[in-house]
Amino acid sequence: MKRMITIQILLVFLGSAAFASTLCVQNSLDSYIANYSGIGNACTIGDKLFYNFGYSSSLNNATPPAASDVQIAPDPGDGITRPGILFSVGGFLAFPGDILDATITYSVATVSGVALIQSYDLSIAGSHTAQPVGTGFGTVTESFSNNPAGTPLVTSVGPLASNVLSASQPFLPSVSSVTVTTAIHLESPETLRPFDVVTISAIQEHFGELSSVPEPYSAALIGTGLLLFGLRLRKQKR
Repeated sequence: MKRMITIQILLVFLGSAAFASTLCVQNSLDSYIANYSGIGNACTIGDKLFYNFGYSSSLNNATPPAASDVQIAPDPGDGITRPGILFSVGGFLAFPGDILDATITYSVATVSGVALIQSYDLSIAGSHTAQPVGTGFGTVTESFSNNPAGTPLVTSVGPLASNVLSASQPFLPSVSSVTVTTAIHLESPETLRPFDVVTISAIQEHFGELSSVPEPYSAALIGTGLLLFGLRLRKQKR
């Protein structure tokens, strides 16, 4: 009985670790870069840790958007097993003659350290404006440090109807952590078309997991229930 109660207490302790990290909140990318520089300073969305944010950008003919121009909002997904992150990037646009490149990097890990992450999802919002036609386009490419089969994920807007706004990929083996690189490229090559403008306004990324293995949130609930049940049995025996 003592062993069972010890195991139950351990499950509760592991579950409580999920709540120890700071919750990710809506803020600018430069704030995330400054505050979440390592896994020890990570913030949480659902049952995932997010940390090691980085950013670089370039744009000819104009000043590229700064990290402070990019807003980050947590996206809990289904609440536990599919959390994600939303980048609001309304400042990413290319006018005629422009070529814009930007890269966002960060790491994501399971709170428990168990290899549960087994799928990636990428969705974008953007537009291509051309009158009457144009060749401007934009792409968002998401790649991963473990290079799973079927990646990188590629999405695009423009020219005109050639939009691919979402991509997803399951993979095996699953991982406990991964570094994500999101590359944004916008280009409007036709300088004689003043209305050929390309915009990427939002990027949404989710991380799916094995639902059959409980993360600390569910472990905490299960452990608490078992602990109370064990204590009740012990009291009855007495």
